[in-house]
Amino acid sequence: MGSVHQRDGRWLVDYKDGAGRNRQIRTKCRTKLEAKRLLAELEIRAERQRLGLESLPSATTFGALLDGWWKREGSRRKSDSKLALRAALEKHLGELRDEALTPASGPEFADKLDRLLDAREDAGSLAPRSLNHIRAAVHRVFEWARDPKVALWQGENPIQWVKRRAVTERKYYTLHRDEVIPLLAALPVPSLARPWRWVAAVCIYAGLRPGEALLLRRGDVDSERRIITVRHSWTGSTKTGREREVMLVPELWPYFEQAQGAASAVPGDLIFPGEDGEGWGQDVRALLVDHLRRALSAAGIVEGYSHTCRRCKGKANRGGEGQPPAHTWNYADATQRECPACGDRLWIKPIPRPLRFYDLRHTFATLLRKGRADLGGVQRALGHTSPTITARTYDHSGMEDHRADFERILTFGSAPDARSPRAVNHDASRTLGAIGVHPVESGPVVIPSAWRTVRGLPSDASPAVFLRDQGVAGSNPVSPTHRSPWNRRRKPRLRGLRLSGSRPAA
Repeated sequence: MGSVHQRDGRWLVDYKDGAGRNRQIRTKCRTKLEAKRLLAELEIRAERQRLGLESLPSATTFGALLDGWWKREGSRRKSDSKLALRAALEKHLGELRDEALTPASGPEFADKLDRLLDAREDAGSLAPRSLNHIRAAVHRVFEWARDPKVALWQGENPIQWVKRRAVTERKYYTLHRDEVIPLLAALPVPSLARPWRWVAAVCIYAGLRPGEALLLRRGDVDSERRIITVRHSWTGSTKTGREREVMLVPELWPYFEQAQGAASAVPGDLIFPGEDGEGWGQDVRALLVDHLRRALSAAGIVEGYSHTCRRCKGKANRGGEGQPPAHTWNYADATQRECPACGDRLWIKPIPRPLRFYDLRHTFATLLRKGRADLGGVQRALGHTSPTITARTYDHSGMEDHRADFERILTFGSAPDARSPRAVNHDASRTLGAIGVHPVESGPVVIPSAWRTVRGLPSDASPAVFLRDQGVAGSNPVSPTHRSPWNRRRKPRLRGLRLSGSRPAA
């Protein structure tokens, strides 16, 4: 006889399956009654399996699913980090390889995986982003096994019940408009052995990935149409598997002319070949980052400057008594300073902006968006499948970059008086208009002396001037709070108003 109970807000069902093994599954039931109904269905199915009326589900292991997925899908992925992913799965999920998997034990496996990832997070061995990558990889394994052509797993994907970890948004660093030319000038003089300036210019002006830029061929550049066709990358084709066209802007063309002139001395059709004519591999990434950081420091694109006392640093490295409490200080400027402990001059070293070579592609997108370029055009130039990726990940423009547009669109005319705008009483305006007095937004209201009598006003008040903010005797005839015939909801009676030489107003 099975049972149901609640744990951590989830209803759990304990029962004995068709093979006679005790099982416990986490359900999505909201009430105890739903959990009992599910238990009854499971017990009926288990009874039919024991009687031979239904076949027992074929059991497999997580290790078998993982190996099958890697052989047919995982090893064919275009990502250059697929080997690192496989090693991480084996390292952190090795204890789950022998777990028997059936549709009934799927929730139990998900619970074990969730607890395992929690243990890795608590131990600090994996960051939340890495835990989400592992969860996504296991999710892909079960999705592959659910494919009807594979048919190694039946039912829902159990990894959907494994929670995602909260990840802090990554901060991206890009270049400003006035920093592009100094950075390119600070890179080494380009040659076949050091094409870093040429490659950086292609990434900034055309938004290519480093692998796409280094594997450009002469046939990919149309000098007449000024179009670059991106076809190749380190993984073979582009990341999305589709070709795309990017505009070749005038400032980028001189870099291509220099590169093609240098490449004509070696065989092959690459625009940025090595000295042997072969293309650059992925191991060039370290060189790209190293030269980029040096160029950032030389161009003054830094976060600050570190000031180090070499004498105190040597004492701290040797250890022993008399070690200085500190030997390095960071400042925003490069002013020469002295060590407070020994008085020696401090060694100044710039701290470059933490910019990756890939962030030059982010610079391309950000500068275009700051210049009011259309989001769809930027998306097509970057080769993204959705403009959401472009706007969320590559557009790093801030609110200040759009201030001029906001102020231009939300400006509807001259600004009102800065003192305190007061609402015009429309009932009073209509009444005054009927008798020939038209109140204005500012300034006095003048009552002609020809008017003999106005209800509530002395007849000898001629000419009477009523200021909007003060009025006569501290009152305001057009104020909503003044109880005058001009402010009544019903149409005021004007029998007491007469003009000299005229008949009474109707």
